[in-house]
Amino acid sequence: MKKTKIILILFFIVFKISAQKLVNNPNNTNLKEYFIGTSSMPDCFKSDKIKKLIPNKNHFSPLKISEKDFNSLNAYEHFIYSFYYPEWYYQSCSLFPLRNNILQKISAILIMQGEGLRMSKRQQNAIIQHKDSTILLMKQCIDKSKVINNRFKENIISLKAYQLIPTLIKTLKNQKKIKDPYILTTLCLLMRFDYQPFINSKIYSELYPIDSNKNHIFKRSNENTIPFTQENYKTILNFASDYFKFKNEKLSAFINIKRGKYTIGEKEHFYNPLKKVKLKAFQISRYEITNKQFKQFIESTDYITLAEKNKDAFVFRLGLAEFEWTQDSTANWKFPNGVSKGGIEDKMNHPVTCISYIDAKAYCKWAEVRLPTFEEWEIASRGGQNEKRHYFEGAPEAIYQHANIWHGKTHLMKYEGEDYVTTSPVGSFKPNQFGLYDIYGNVFEFCSNKPEAFSIYKNVTVTRGGSWWCSLYACGFFNSVDIGRVQKEATFSNNGFRVVL
Repeated sequence: MKKTKIILILFFIVFKISAQKLVNNPNNTNLKEYFIGTSSMPDCFKSDKIKKLIPNKNHFSPLKISEKDFNSLNAYEHFIYSFYYPEWYYQSCSLFPLRNNILQKISAILIMQGEGLRMSKRQQNAIIQHKDSTILLMKQCIDKSKVINNRFKENIISLKAYQLIPTLIKTLKNQKKIKDPYILTTLCLLMRFDYQPFINSKIYSELYPIDSNKNHIFKRSNENTIPFTQENYKTILNFASDYFKFKNEKLSAFINIKRGKYTIGEKEHFYNPLKKVKLKAFQISRYEITNKQFKQFIESTDYITLAEKNKDAFVFRLGLAEFEWTQDSTANWKFPNGVSKGGIEDKMNHPVTCISYIDAKAYCKWAEVRLPTFEEWEIASRGGQNEKRHYFEGAPEAIYQHANIWHGKTHLMKYEGEDYVTTSPVGSFKPNQFGLYDIYGNVFEFCSNKPEAFSIYKNVTVTRGGSWWCSLYACGFFNSVDIGRVQKEATFSNNGFRVVL
């Protein structure tokens, strides 16, 4: 009995020491040095072009280049300019002193930077437009510097960059002197909105309290923290690891649609009149087929698309008149906007485009799937909301939360607030009630059949759902009723597809 008691005491001492190492008592740490290290940008990348545009480097005043020079930057240069040369200055009217035990807490929100330089709206838009490149460059910089500064953390959250979860976890585990609690905060904020196991957890309820009406108490959320203990540390990392697997697995998931009688169409619609249809059960892909998936098909079969053979793909350029497209002999699925606009290396999770109906059918044969019928597509798109043009409620502008479409009144220029000029990564917007993403917008989707009204068109196929080119002012096909059409051999940079089992 005495021997057992001694063993238990020794075990308790070892556990306490290991837990204390994890917590890292801030009394033994230079807080000022720590927070300067996480606030400053690591020197990871250089650009001669940026250096010439901003010859006198000054960290304490905004530096703004001309609109012409700004639009001439590529994704790499936009990253450097946006992170290293913020254009706005933010003035704070209050100071928030650090708590003595700040590093022993997992904060509910990231520390808000006080006075200082911030990215301008156009810089933020550029980062969003080049989301995949931004995520890749952040990863490279984190791996090189072993530091995740506050600007990176804020953008990881705003971009919903779950792809960086393994990098966040690795960086945290490798920290010996002190564990950065705001990496855990970043992981929590990434999981906060769409990972039910985390939402149901005790940690979530402590960090993000709700009132009796189930509304978040934002003031308390800003102040709320939980202890930075070994148990909480491991719990959050386990949640984050599972969340990363969950997000990756969702890319290939299918949604079950039950058999039954459904209403499709709209009263007095010329091409899609209101009617009842009876369908068997089917499974439809949660996302549009991506460049990554199409590349696997190409590499397995050596298939050559029609755009590659005929060199006749149609692409969009800013400044074209409404409904005007231009042929680009260099455009194909690997270069969906032409060689001059770059390839898909950092867009593997975008929907494949510049493929024809015939190419889509070839993919389906290889993957042992099929294209949906226009009736199946419509039933799935409605999310159970029968006889409605849209699966969501609200003003027309509500579409911007659910679909990648054009925000401007014309296509002569890029308008402020534009999320993406062309395609976005699949799943970047809100899903419908069935869990289908990008059912409106991003790209038009091919269907396997056509309505009776289209029977006079012999070589035409149906496309549905609208695309990134469509807007509230032109080609408003981002709904569950309208039906588009296109020649079976035609290839456009706003046409793609999803599949059915």
